[in-house]
Amino acid sequence: MPQPKKTTLYWPKGLYFWRARAKYAEGYLLEGKRHGKWVFWYVGGQRQLEGKYIGGKKTATWTKWAENGTKISEGEFLHDKMHGRWTDWHGNGQKALESKWVMGKRDGKWIYWAVDGSLEKTENYDH
Repeated sequence: MPQPKKTTLYWPKGLYFWRARAKYAEGYLLEGKRHGKWVFWYVGGQRQLEGKYIGGKKTATWTKWAENGTKISEGEFLHDKMHGRWTDWHGNGQKALESKWVMGKRDGKWIYWAVDGSLEKTENYDH
């Protein structure tokens, strides 16, 4: 049975061999597809995105950060589709949105907050 192979991709993309290379992404490939944990970075070296793949499809928890390190989004994927609870934050760290997804479709109660933390609106969806 084939084993996953660790892979590192670098910024900038293209033929700039005279520049220092910074990591763009790192994770594992299995039979040519992303498999296992992957981490992506901004060109400045700050972590941007982290999550897991199975057979090239996003699965489990994924987290995204702004360039300043503030968490801006976190939620679940199943078979490469948003599935389950998601939370988004404003740049100041205040919660911006709580949402629910079922296989890539909006579902349930969605709650939106303003930058100051006050409730902005709610919406209901039925996938």
